[in-house]
Amino acid sequence: MEPTGAGVIQCWERLPEDLLVTVFCQLGIPDLLRSGAVCASWHAAYRTFRRVRLPSPKQPPCLLYSCKNYGPDAAGLYCPSTGATFRITAPCGGFRNLTLIGSTDGWVIAADEIGNLRLLNPLTGAQAELPPLSTMHHVEAAFDEEEGGLVYDIDDNLFNQRSMVRIPACEVRDLMYFKAVLSCGPHAAGAGDAACVVLLLHMPRCELSYARPGDGRWMWISPDAGTGLEWRSLYCDATYNKNDGLFYVVRDDDSVHALDLTGPSPVARKVFDERRWSMSLQSTFLDDVYLSCGKPYRYLVHTPSGELLHIWRFRKCVGPDDSSSEEDDSSSRDLLEDLITKDIQLYRTDFHGKKLDAMDSLDDHALFLGYNASLCLPTKDFDGLKPNHAYITDDSLEFVNYFKHNRKEIGMWSIESRNFERLGGASSLEDPWLNWPAPIWIIPSLL
Repeated sequence: MEPTGAGVIQCWERLPEDLLVTVFCQLGIPDLLRSGAVCASWHAAYRTFRRVRLPSPKQPPCLLYSCKNYGPDAAGLYCPSTGATFRITAPCGGFRNLTLIGSTDGWVIAADEIGNLRLLNPLTGAQAELPPLSTMHHVEAAFDEEEGGLVYDIDDNLFNQRSMVRIPACEVRDLMYFKAVLSCGPHAAGAGDAACVVLLLHMPRCELSYARPGDGRWMWISPDAGTGLEWRSLYCDATYNKNDGLFYVVRDDDSVHALDLTGPSPVARKVFDERRWSMSLQSTFLDDVYLSCGKPYRYLVHTPSGELLHIWRFRKCVGPDDSSSEEDDSSSRDLLEDLITKDIQLYRTDFHGKKLDAMDSLDDHALFLGYNASLCLPTKDFDGLKPNHAYITDDSLEFVNYFKHNRKEIGMWSIESRNFERLGGASSLEDPWLNWPAPIWIIPSLL
């Protein structure tokens, strides 16, 4: 005799907790969150899973974004691997008041309304405090009645001379931070809080500072302290290599330094020399190299096999008539121009030959580029991801922070056909993720 529908439901509710926990270990984060809301017994098993901090399987990157339909304290999570969308109630509160400048291991680095940074896991609401902005080597906090309260006096050391710039606290996060990279999440399995290091690229001219959760101040990586770093160095990107425990940073001249931040003082060494533009760029881009947005934005990313790739992303300003979008309400924009990707070039680092070898394909891998720590992942591990594609979000400080209502470029760049594609199955989400804060790739984590 077949069991009735009620019997089936009752049977599922009575599954042993240890069996449910075992099943939960095999689920993706969105499915796991849904499973915890099925009924009281499943929620209890979900709480046990969370309490014993069991790992989940490899998670595909998801797009974390704000949506006015979700309200100010919630966020959307879109998975390009499955096409699924998940609404999360960000327990941090005021999600739409944050600026996101980095993500690693499911954690984001966020700036609040007065420019202070903190680590946040948007799925769990866990937070870790970072030193205040006023503890950076070139920043002083002050009170200015004319500016309406808290301000920061920032020494931009123009032409190697003291030069103070006063910025209201409500504006400083739009100017100060270029990007942040984490060594690991603050609660990573098997790692203490001391293992979590935040490397910050900040004004003026993309200098470097770092801190750990709970530190009293930011440590400046001074070019005058025997580090071998360049003065006012124009660093473009950073990546952390879990295999050797070092950060790698790239300048706008292609030079790369490796940073050891584990000791009492930072240690840096140059591992790849600077290159002249005539040696670096393909001829088709030489004519535009000195124009606005002519130089590429540079990314560093380690492949699963350990190779270090240089990724160059060329962008161009276009007017509404040149945009690929058919619908456009230009009246709501801050600027009647968009910044769009025109090309992405790949280079493999040849440390021995001191050269960059051009690549024409990622083969069965995909890139994730933006404010997140750059990722290169094998698509065989994640059904639905397209090989030989770069999944991209906006990360231009000027366009993201100064023109908050302009279109955000979010989609896929085909390395083979060299064109931009929309995210599959995401048409209904096109409008919601145009809002603030700018969307960012994260790998969901409950740890």
